[in-house]
Amino acid sequence: NKGASPGIFNLKISKEPATDPYSFIEETKLLLSKATNLIKAEDKKLDMIMHPQATSGLLTYGFVPAVKGESFYKKSSRFQEKLGERVFSEKLSIYDDPRNDKAINYSLYDFDGIPTRRTIIVERGVLKNFMWNYYWAKLAGIESTGNGYRTPRTGEYDIRPFNLSIEPGKRSFEDIISDVDQGIYVMSFQGVHSTNPDSGMFSVMANPAFYIEEGEIKGCLLGAAITDNVDNVLSRVDEVSSDVMYNITFTLPWILVKNVRITSRL
Repeated sequence: NKGASPGIFNLKISKEPATDPYSFIEETKLLLSKATNLIKAEDKKLDMIMHPQATSGLLTYGFVPAVKGESFYKKSSRFQEKLGERVFSEKLSIYDDPRNDKAINYSLYDFDGIPTRRTIIVERGVLKNFMWNYYWAKLAGIESTGNGYRTPRTGEYDIRPFNLSIEPGKRSFEDIISDVDQGIYVMSFQGVHSTNPDSGMFSVMANPAFYIEEGEIKGCLLGAAITDNVDNVLSRVDEVSSDVMYNITFTLPWILVKNVRITSRL
């Protein structure tokens, strides 16, 4: 796969005991069985379903840096003049929700001792707020949103979400994928850490990824590269699943994006 070694994974994190671990095992076995059929990517446009793990990468490196109060104060955010304007698809509402009882990173206070709160960042595609810690909020003369964060391993002090969430939709992942005629199911983006935080531009390998045809996963898609802009991708979101996945600092659904250009690297 020319430098991108496909590896199949599945992940479930929960604060609650597993009530039905066998369904998760069967889901993973299904992905593994589909991965035995290797399909070479072609240069074409496909509808793309992003696994929550893939979406979390795009948000971490291409969205979060642009909605930090520090970026706003320094006038380095590409959203600098876009408060109150539509920046993404109206199907997307993005917020930080530290007090969600099911959140893995549940927290009543940030690392500045400021009470956390539900902060709406994007509502139905419209930019509503930036995230602030105490330091940058004080410089700007506004109130902190309770997003002061100190990384335990490194001690780095920053502005970060505790539980960045996307509002779920009404249809399940299975229902959404059943309507896809030709598409790609991306579980992770290899190289997403190289996303330009200022412009939102990225160039990644979709890996692991699966080819979808007539509503079914047909096999593992090899050599699928995507070069695009985070804002463009999130502006083409057509549907959001009702089911969500909890990760350490995210609560995210599966997302359907229309007409994504795929380039073959084989």
